Amino acid sequence: MNERQRLTATTVALDDTAWQTRTCSGLPFAVPHDGFAWAVGERALVAWGEFARIRPGTGDDRFAVAARELEETFDALRVDNRVGGAGTGPLAFGSFSFDPDCPDSSIVIPTTVLGCDGERAWMTTIGVPSAPRPVPPKPARVRRTRGTISDTGWLRA
Repeated sequence: MNERQRLTATTVALDDTAWQTRTCSGLPFAVPHDGFAWAVGERALVAWGEFARIRPGTGDDRFAVAARELEETFDALRVDNRVGGAGTGPLAFGSFSFDPDCPDSSIVIPTTVLGCDGERAWMTTIGVPSAPRPVPPKPARVRRTRGTISDTGWLRA
């Protein structure tokens, strides 16, 4: 049995009161410098660490290559999901180049994900099953900033 087969993706509920999930809007968690984030309305995911990275290469089949490798990686994990529902369990964040000849497409499976959906909050970790990892403190204030180009410029890019 290889190392990845012994690893578990564990998802546990977080204290609803402490994380104020019923009132969260946008990102209720601070994004680490090496992290990823996704937020829409009351749903948010903040992730960090790198369990695995998939680089599907170039060509029109890069999406199929990425899907196959992602499925193989997830299939090798034991999943202990005590929360259930969308956004729980092992997740991946991906970015694909528009140009099929560009090799920059990448998918990252993070080691830690914090999530909320407006009613509950959870944490998923990938690793050897052990005592739960400490949850980072909720930031006192999260501030959104504008990107380096305007919304119109982004749409034209």
